[in-house]
Amino acid sequence: MKKVYILGLLTISILLVVGCKKSAEQSVGETASATEDTSAFTTLTDVVLDAMLEIRYFGTYNFVGDRIDGYQEPTALLAKRAADSLRAVSDDVISLGYRLKIYDAYRSQKAVDHFVRWAENISDTRMKAYFYPDLDKKLLFPVVAFHTG
Repeated sequence: MKKVYILGLLTISILLVVGCKKSAEQSVGETASATEDTSAFTTLTDVVLDAMLEIRYFGTYNFVGDRIDGYQEPTALLAKRAADSLRAVSDDVISLGYRLKIYDAYRSQKAVDHFVRWAENISDTRMKAYFYPDLDKKLLFPVVAFHTG
């Protein structure tokens, strides 16, 4: 379990570095308009077949305690380049007995806006004991990204 956790954190770090971009108006699971080019994006499990997904923002077991706006299904949408990079990592570590566990991937602006609303509501600390027990919520606000992409 520790191996999976560490690789999950590594994966999130890789995703942040790669910087997946997509229209701020489109959420995971929504249909793209005829003018939007989504060809640069893919569902991670179509590329990394053995990836384990635990998309916590689709459910309520996350630092906010609610399903996050924009998460229409528990899937990981990524830029193809990021997915290909994760496939290479997965291919490398699978032989060592590891698998990638993904908690999040592309995040829409709707989700980011939800996080900002939560961060501004200082009294909402329902999930503090589970996700940030030793931190003052006021200190978390700079950590929450304001824009997607």
